[in-house]
Amino acid sequence: MSDPEFVNGIVDNIMTNSNLSDIIEQIDAVQSENRELKELMYTQQKTINEMNIMLLKLFSQSVVAAPNPVTSPNPVTSPNPVTAPNPVTAPNPVTAPIQEAVTDTVAETEEEEKEEETEEEEEEAEEAVADDAVAEDAVVEDAVTE
Repeated sequence: MSDPEFVNGIVDNIMTNSNLSDIIEQIDAVQSENRELKELMYTQQKTINEMNIMLLKLFSQSVVAAPNPVTSPNPVTSPNPVTAPNPVTAPNPVTAPIQEAVTDTVAETEEEEKEEETEEEEEEAEEAVADDAVAEDAVVEDAVTE
C-alpha cells in the first residue's frame, strides 16, 4: 500500500463520517461572535476608563476646594511686620498622585484608541488587498476566456 492510497483512504473516511460544511459554518459563527464580543469589551473598557477619569477629577476638585481657614474677628497687627521670602511652590502632596493618575489614565486610553484604529486600518487594508486580488483574477479569467 503506497502513501497516496493511505491518505486518500483517510480523506474519504473523514468525508463520509463527518459533515465538514457544518463544522466550517460553526467556525464562521464563532469567529463573528468573537469579533462582536471583542468590540463590546473594548467599548466597556473605554467607558470604565472615562468613568475613572471623571471620578479622579471629582476627587481632585474636592481636595483642592478646601474650606476657608477661620479668621479672628480682631486681627493683631504688628508695628514692624516681618515679610517672609517668596515661598517655593511645591506640588500639593495630596492632589499630585491624583493628577498623575488622571494623566496616566488619559494617556493609556489614547494609546488604546490608537492601537484599535491601527488594527482596524490593517484589517481594512487586508480586505482591500483581497478584494483587489479577486478583481485581478476575474480580469485575468475574462482575458483568458476571450
